[in-house]
Amino acid sequence: RSIKILVIRESKPPEKMTLPSSSSWKDTVNTLPDLLNEGNAKKISQCCAQLLSKKNGNGSSTDVDENEERLPSNLELVITKIHLRSLLQLGEYSTVLDHCRKNSSGSDPTLNQFAEEEAYALYRLKRYNACREFCENYGIDRKGGVNVSQRGLLHVYAQSLYRLGETRLADEMYRRLLLVGGSDEDEVHVDVDEREDSLSNALANRTANYTSGSLLVYGGERDSECWLEEDSIILDLLREYSIGVTNDGEEKMDDEDEKVMLQNYDLAYNLATFLLVSSEARPPSVVKQAKELLIHAEKSALTILDSDSNENEESKDDENGGVDAETRKKLQQKKEKQLKQQKELAEQEAGPIRANLAFSNILLGGEENETEALKTYLTMVTKAAKSGKGTSGIGTQANLLATASNNLAVLRDGKESVFDVLKRIPVTSSLSVSEDQNSGGGGGAAAVPLVAATPQQVRTALFNRALQLAKMGNSNGCLETLGVLRASLLISSRGDGNCISGAASVSIGGGTASKKNSAKSKKKKGSGSTTAGGAGEDASGKGSSVENDDVPTAKPSSEMEVIAWNARADWLESELLRLSSQGSKPEKKHMDLVNRAIKTLDEAPKSHAG
Repeated sequence: RSIKILVIRESKPPEKMTLPSSSSWKDTVNTLPDLLNEGNAKKISQCCAQLLSKKNGNGSSTDVDENEERLPSNLELVITKIHLRSLLQLGEYSTVLDHCRKNSSGSDPTLNQFAEEEAYALYRLKRYNACREFCENYGIDRKGGVNVSQRGLLHVYAQSLYRLGETRLADEMYRRLLLVGGSDEDEVHVDVDEREDSLSNALANRTANYTSGSLLVYGGERDSECWLEEDSIILDLLREYSIGVTNDGEEKMDDEDEKVMLQNYDLAYNLATFLLVSSEARPPSVVKQAKELLIHAEKSALTILDSDSNENEESKDDENGGVDAETRKKLQQKKEKQLKQQKELAEQEAGPIRANLAFSNILLGGEENETEALKTYLTMVTKAAKSGKGTSGIGTQANLLATASNNLAVLRDGKESVFDVLKRIPVTSSLSVSEDQNSGGGGGAAAVPLVAATPQQVRTALFNRALQLAKMGNSNGCLETLGVLRASLLISSRGDGNCISGAASVSIGGGTASKKNSAKSKKKKGSGSTTAGGAGEDASGKGSSVENDDVPTAKPSSEMEVIAWNARADWLESELLRLSSQGSKPEKKHMDLVNRAIKTLDEAPKSHAG
């Protein structure tokens, strides 16, 4: 079940820059508004660098004439921010970080005038733990209202928490981000586009760490659990795609042929994905509603990208109407190349949407829907094989392949050999949640690594693998996989240095818990081994353990969900014990596991309430 990751698309290579050789900073600064409108980050960066060479006060430059009026200090701050942000657009994250640290305000981080730029540079460098600590040191208040000037920093903070697997705290940050001053009446001050982007990220955050059944019971204040689904923009989007009933009693989408173009198809996609992944807690009609959202998200993605490409090419044709034949030929070749790239981008955008459309068909059931889903997943896997990339893809596309392969295994379960089904289930390891990296492991039976995975995807793949190994009669393999699953439930992230760090206990009552002190976590740091298994022993009576380096990070968002996943693992282990005792003296050990799991589940709501 793939989660869409919002990607900043690469800009086209900058054209040759021809900035004027200004006799004063005033002449240069007058060119900046036009460059900002043009949006060429390289030109903007060069212009700002030229302006900053004319600094006032302690600033000095060999390019500045002694009689020339220098750049005022108040304007210097504005130009520096524009310069840093243009460098961020160009991917010069280390350069931005170095500049921010060289020009820091000393021991008081709250006086940092470039805090947002420094935090974003850390985030883009994938130093998520450092980014989180920087934001907290800067003065991000995790309980009070949100200062308007801190909105950008809070957004980066929430994203770093999401990357670190601290999804419950991230959810609270997104909630506060959408309430500028911490109260409902302040919502009107948030820009609509910014609000939609925040909602989209909040939905992805919830989906990434969802556990089946977690929406069925609220352990604390309802507002802290339901705020996202009760947001006005979400409600409007759901109302737009509501399902009505005809006079014949059949369900029908309202004004199905008159749907407007979804300008923010990422929001529609993430909303539909969240509805699907949590469908067990919703009416059956919601699955159809989510499917309809995905259908229009796919159409919108393809249409918007195609229209953008056509508009750009038409404007270029108008500008180059008087060129000679040879130049026109080269321009045509360039146009065809760009059109091909645009179509490839459109297909990449549509891929995750199609994968979840297939998933909606699985949930709807029926031979026709399942056949359609099977065709979609087979097409995705086959295309990856023909492209020669196979399992060597990175990031979103590799995760998409793993998702398609896993869901294909679910559809083929019982229709092909258990070994063939097992090969389709993606393998996990400690690298499975590290972006842009591939990993093997998991016994070597599967060919598809789970790359750039969410905690929910890791847990699902591990349990599916354990289940298939159990069907094969491979008790040791099943118990080892369950051991990895149980161990992964205690790890929220590996930190910037790839060191295991757990998180403090999180109550189910909707409150947030501090996760800064990993020394007090349930999981020890280091590269030792961690005992795994609900019973503490495998089928042979010996303790099972897994090396920390082989454990992916998949800690659920609450202790209740950890208990639920352990109970699921206990159930599967009890089945192994039951089957292994058939034909011999009756054993009660498997029932001990089942009874313990039931007792723990019964007592959990009382012990973790509030």
